[in-house]
Formats: sequence, structure tokens, C-alpha cells
Amino acid sequence: MYFNFQLVLSFCVEVLSSLFGVVFAFSLILYGLQKLNKHLLVTQFGFKSLYPTAVIGTPIHELSHAILAVFFRHEVAQVKLFAPDPKTGVLGYVQHGYRNTIYQICGCFFIGIAPLLMGAAVIFLANMVFFPEVNKLFLAINEKAISGGFSTLLSSFIFFEAVSIESFQGILFALSDASFKDILWVYLIIAVSVHMGPSTADLRNALPGVLALSIIIILLAVIFQSEISYRLLSIREAIGIFTKILLIACYANLAFMGCIILAICVKKALTLNRGVNARA
Repeated sequence: MYFNFQLVLSFCVEVLSSLFGVVFAFSLILYGLQKLNKHLLVTQFGFKSLYPTAVIGTPIHELSHAILAVFFRHEVAQVKLFAPDPKTGVLGYVQHGYRNTIYQICGCFFIGIAPLLMGAAVIFLANMVFFPEVNKLFLAINEKAISGGFSTLLSSFIFFEAVSIESFQGILFALSDASFKDILWVYLIIAVSVHMGPSTADLRNALPGVLALSIIIILLAVIFQSEISYRLLSIREAIGIFTKILLIACYANLAFMGCIILAICVKKALTLNRGVNARA
């Protein structure tokens, strides 16, 4: 069989850069937004102000770590799905360890980014229950977006522009009738989204799996090079859908931040008004 080095190389570069690029970029963005939202809430309204969203988002976050730790045969020592501690700021945790087998090392990557994976799955399921039409937008394949791939700056921009517009259209469609169903959907999406960002410890724990997973992807590309063109389109579609859902999570975090800032402004206005009335 003829070995097409250029085809294999371009496939590996595109898949590895787009996969790890999307995962780590959104991990950092969501973690940053999550950290800022938490800081605003705790400093202005106290630690317990985290509970309305954390009671749903934190168990999903920690359960995702636990499930994938078991799947990749890590030794799970302790699981706390929701154990808020005002002193440390911790809301929950999973303690696990592993032996140096290739399977368990690869698992480190998936366990570390598990909140992204399960968070995206929960958002997709919430859409399926409340607004199935939104998922149709997510599953719709934009040929312009995936035809060029992600290997060049221009094609990456076209891809991101397309999925951003489709994600925003999904939100507008879901909120078009302003019903109780909309309110419940927004609450679930926000509760999941503001706690789905992997922590810095999660990302550190994921790093050992990056090299192992990269080697496996390269080996698979070499072995199945005849199927690369077909598989590449499927991979682009999957990354596109994943990116759309993660964008929804980013929008939810920004919307939540806007609500927090509005609540802070109202609090300060009421405090100022009480001060004026007291002096009068």
C-alpha cells in the first residue's frame, strides 16, 4: 500500500490542532468566566449565593469526572458531588489515581475535560426536551464551514463565524415566545454552563493524556490512511457541533454575568437610597 506522507501529516495537524485547540480554548474561556462570576457573587452576596446554580452544575461537573475515571479504570478514592466549603471555596471534588498504562494515561485527558463533555451533553439533552428545533440547528452541517477545514487561518475564521451565528440563532429561536418553558430552559442552561469549565487542576491532570492520545491518533492515521478523507469530514462535523454547544455555554456565562452586575447595581442603589432616607 502506498504511504501518503503529506495526507497523513495534514490530517494529524488538523485533527490535533482543532481538537486540542477547541478543548483548551473553551476550557480557559469558561474557567475565566466562571471564576469572575464566582468572585462577583461571593464578594457581593456571600458564598451561599453560589448555591442556586451550584446545586445543579457542581454535581454534573463532579459526576462527569467520576464516570470517566471509572470508565478509564482509574482508582477512585472519594467522590463529593456537592460539598460546599466557604473556607476553601470548593463546591465538590473527585479524588482518583492511575497506573502508567496507555489506556489510563489517555483517560487523563478525557477525565480532565469531562465537565465540558458532560456539560455539552446535558445542554443538548435540555434542548431535546424543551426545544428540539434548536438541536436541529446544531446538527445542521454548514458545508462552507467544514469544506476548508481548520488548517488555515481563513478557513478557521469561516468555521468559527458560521458556528457562532448558528449558536446565536438557536438561542433567539428558543427565547422567541417568552414562556415558563423558556425560563426553566434558561435556568438549566445557566446552572450547567457556569460550572462546566474545567479547573486549572483539571487541565493539569489532562496534560499527560495529550501526548498519549496524540500518538494514538497518529498511529490510526497511518494505519487507516485510505479512510482519512471520509473520516476527516465526520470529525469536522463533530467538532462543529461541539463548538456550537460550547458557544451556548459561553453566552450563558456572559448573560449570567450581566444579571450579577445588574443585581449589584440594584443593591448599591437601594443602599444609597436607604442612606439618603436615614440622613433625611
